[in-house]
Parts: sequence; C-alpha cells; structure tokens
Amino acid sequence: MTGYLTRTCTRRALLLAAALLLALPCLPAQAAVYVYRLPDGSHLITDRRYRDEAHELIRVTGDAGEVGRYASPKYKSRRHETLARYDALIKETA
Repeated sequence: MTGYLTRTCTRRALLLAAALLLALPCLPAQAAVYVYRLPDGSHLITDRRYRDEAHELIRVTGDAGEVGRYASPKYKSRRHETLARYDALIKETA
C-alpha cells in the first residue's frame, strides 16, 4: 500500500512539474528600456540602468516600440501625414 501511495504522489509531482515547465514559456518576457543622453548628445538605448553621471536618463519604459523616436531626433512619423491626406476627400464625400 505504501508503494502505491509513493508512486501516485511521485506521478502527480512529475505531472505538476511538467505542466509548470510547459506553462513557463507562455509568460511574456518584459524588461525595462532605458534611454540615456550621452555627453556628446547621442542617445543610448539599453536594458541596463547606469549610475554614471555622464549618462543623463531621459526615459524609462516597458515598451521598446516607442523608443525609436529617441534614437533619431529628426525622425517624424509619416503616418499622420498619410492619414491626413484623405481628410479633404472624406469631408467632400460626406
């Protein structure tokens, strides 16, 4: 009887461990993204926090998609210009 209980508990523990290991990759990976301004005016985008006074912290975010505009200060999104191009046509049709 004791052998049966031991095998049952071991089997349940192994199934639970396997289920947890399979569920682990489903969790989203997240990291903070730091944007720093260097003394020469360039920008540094990294996932590490610097405590050096030469690195001026500009922004901390969890979304890497929005840090692109900090990488290139001359970058302007053309999406709004493209969508605004049809405003006159929409008003005329309406």
